[in-house]
Amino acid sequence: MVVDNNPKVPSRIKALLEGGDVSPGPAIAEMAAHYYWQDAQDAVSIPVWHIVERTLDWVAAQWPGARVGMLCSPALRKIGLYEGFIESRGLSLAYPQDEDAMLEVIRSVKKGQVSDDAVGGAFRQAAADLVAQEADVLVLACTELSIISHLLDDRLPIVDSVEALAVSVAQAAAQ
Repeated sequence: MVVDNNPKVPSRIKALLEGGDVSPGPAIAEMAAHYYWQDAQDAVSIPVWHIVERTLDWVAAQWPGARVGMLCSPALRKIGLYEGFIESRGLSLAYPQDEDAMLEVIRSVKKGQVSDDAVGGAFRQAAADLVAQEADVLVLACTELSIISHLLDDRLPIVDSVEALAVSVAQAAAQ
């Protein structure tokens, strides 16, 4: 597994939600990231695993037919990143109603503001909203959320997309 942490990639949020004039596509294709996954796959001759597929495979295996509560930025919903993979796995999706609050949570995490006071209330409110929408499992669908997952209670199982990908890699490496 290769991790490429490049702070010079133009903002995906700005490009997707605000119509920014600088596309992160070329930089991300060089790094092989998931929204631009096909660009990355086309650029190399080895398989490039898709974090969304690995996450949903994990969910479908453990909770068949689940309603998946997506903890994510509004950009993920806008681009329909998970929608293209959900139906074939027999799952359905729910998103928090207050997408702006989730975006602020993610922005705070990126700024290093990860305390319960800074982000906990909005993060838990988004999870409670998904519980109210009858989600069976929560997915931390934006990688920034992994470091604040401990702020959520255990009303529902939580699947971290980063962990789902890492476990898949480890399992494949062990074979």
